Parts: sequence; structure tokens; C-alpha cells
Amino acid sequence: MLFLHGGPGTPTNLLDFPFAKAWTTTFMLVQWDQRGAGKTFANGGTSAADMTIGRMTQDGIELAQYLRGHLHKDKIIIVGHSWGAILGVHMAKARPDLFYAYVGAGQVADVQENEAMIYSRLMDKVRTSGDAKAIAELQASGPPPYHLMKALTTQRIWAQAYEHADTYEAAGQASTLYAPGYSLEDLYHTIQSIRFTLDTFIGPTMSGPLMSVNLKELGPDFAIPVFVFEGPDDYITSPELARPTLIRSTPPGKSL
Repeated sequence: MLFLHGGPGTPTNLLDFPFAKAWTTTFMLVQWDQRGAGKTFANGGTSAADMTIGRMTQDGIELAQYLRGHLHKDKIIIVGHSWGAILGVHMAKARPDLFYAYVGAGQVADVQENEAMIYSRLMDKVRTSGDAKAIAELQASGPPPYHLMKALTTQRIWAQAYEHADTYEAAGQASTLYAPGYSLEDLYHTIQSIRFTLDTFIGPTMSGPLMSVNLKELGPDFAIPVFVFEGPDDYITSPELARPTLIRSTPPGKSL
């Protein structure tokens, strides 16, 4: 199983290793620090010109080809989370012969439509809760389309609070100090890489290539089984958008 981390630029093996370990009783789990992220960033050679969805899709395909040979497997499973779900869909479309299945979690579809939908959903939630502080901050920063990174950050902070992910985030950040194979220097480079990657794909004025992603343009047809896991109370990615984007009908092997 090849896991494609989110962010962009946030290596999952640094944050989620205590939880991902449970998967290794069933799967050979491969965690990949993508181009511009974590240890890959620290090794140098990454430039903003190389940071494109097309190039990173090809990186993932090349890695999948290597894993087939190295692990002596005909095919592998790809699991994409959030940003990684964008790369995962592109990889599954480009080279279905390499994969048994594609699994998406926190599945991104149309970024601009998603931001509008999750902002509205979150506003409904905070208004129902009577959260005056959240209402004021979200009204001041939104609604989308955003023109500053600060506005997106505000939405994400309150989204995580209402998903109760803030507690998980705190635990994840604490776990980075004990991540296997990571030194304090690696952690320093990882923080640098997150800033670099966000500036490249989103940018301070929200004009980066991530903001124009629309997977609906690729069509809903897949040559491999597709599984998407979405939470009904997700305030960052919308299940309503993932369904029509990835699943036109419900043939065997597809579920949402």
C-alpha cells in the first residue's frame, strides 16, 4: 500500500506513525515524502519549477513501478489523503495497470466549489452553536473565493475545532518528536518544506495551481476499483462533491 500524504507538503510518516502502524499487520505500508516535502526537500534539488501536479503524478508512478519490482508484486494499492487524493486520482487515471485499487480519504474534487461549500456548512454549524467568536472571524475572512492565505487559515482553524481535530493535531505534533528515523534537523527541514510547498501550490494571494484543481475534468470513469471514505461532519472536504466526481454509477468495486 502506497500512502500519498496531504498538505501539500506534510509527510504523514512524521505525524501519523502511531496510527498507521496498525495497518502493517495486514499491509506492507509505504510512506513517501513527496517532492518538496520532508526528507525529500532536505535532500535538495527541489525547485519551484518542478512543483507541478503533472510532475508529482509522474513521481508517484515512478515510485509505484519501483515498488512493484522491489516488493515483487504485480500491482499495489494507492491511498490518497486530501492533497494526496488529488495525486492519487491522477495516478490511477494515468496508469491503472500498476494498481489493484484506488482509495481516497478527505477526497478533493473541485477546489473552488469545495471551499464555498465547506465555508457555508461551517457557518451553519457555528451559527447553530451560537459561537460568536467563530461567526465573527469567519465572516471577516470569507466567504470564498479567498484572496489571502490568512482567510483560508481561519476557515481551517475553526473547521478542525468543530471536527474535534484540534486535539488530534496536538497529539500528532507531539508525536513528531518520536517519529522513527527523524532527527531534530529533519523536523526543522520539514517545517521549511511545508512553507515552501504551500507557497508554491497555494501562494499568499491564493493564486497557486492547487486553487484551480477540478478533478471533474478527468471524468468519473476508472479502470480499477475505487473506494472513497468521507466523514459526514467534514468541514474541509465535501463528500457531496466527491460522489459525482468519482462515481457516475455504482458498478461492482466502487463505493462511497
